[in-house]
Amino acid sequence: MEIILLVVGSVLEYLVIFALVFSIFKFGFREFWPEVIISCLMLAFVAYSLEYGFHLGDYSSFVQLGLFTLLLWGVFKFNIMYAILMSSTFVIYGFWQVFVVLNVLEWLNVLTLDQVLSGGRAHYILQGSTIVSAFVLAKLIDLNFAGFDVPHGRNVIFKKRNNYFLLGLVVCLLFLFSMGYYLMLTKADSIDILVMLALSLIIMMVLGYLIARRNR
Repeated sequence: MEIILLVVGSVLEYLVIFALVFSIFKFGFREFWPEVIISCLMLAFVAYSLEYGFHLGDYSSFVQLGLFTLLLWGVFKFNIMYAILMSSTFVIYGFWQVFVVLNVLEWLNVLTLDQVLSGGRAHYILQGSTIVSAFVLAKLIDLNFAGFDVPHGRNVIFKKRNNYFLLGLVVCLLFLFSMGYYLMLTKADSIDILVMLALSLIIMMVLGYLIARRNR
């Protein structure tokens, strides 16, 4: 039963992440429906293998982030630079889950971080709450913001100065969030985690500001 919940939960999470991708980067979900299904199943298989086959669940997010970028490039056929840029959505989802939904649930005394890390019911409550709230977030973005206009195709020339600025922000965001996530798993000093959180939040606010500006 636990394996079924893991697979179903993972597939739903990736569906929501792709919904966020297409909301933020101005693409129709139906446009890439076959690619989305293939990618969700592949990512769910990797998550299952790392958790139960290789017992590397703590590092699963890093592997999935890399695979997510490669799928955007190889399966969805985006330019590799834009694939890296779009992979920021994976981090935004992780940020939303770890630093927003989890904190709200802790504040409501529904669960704690230790309970989530130990698995079981708390993990699925956090996962389900994140899926529902992130789907609502994707719809709000889709309805209220124009989003980034990213061209499709591997041979697209990535030459606008703003694109390199965005790419630099995303690389910094990926690094900072990964470090913060790793520090949280290893139960490092809370000050270090808060610094990574604050820097990641600033970068996300800048990205959000740029998205909002494009809607004016």
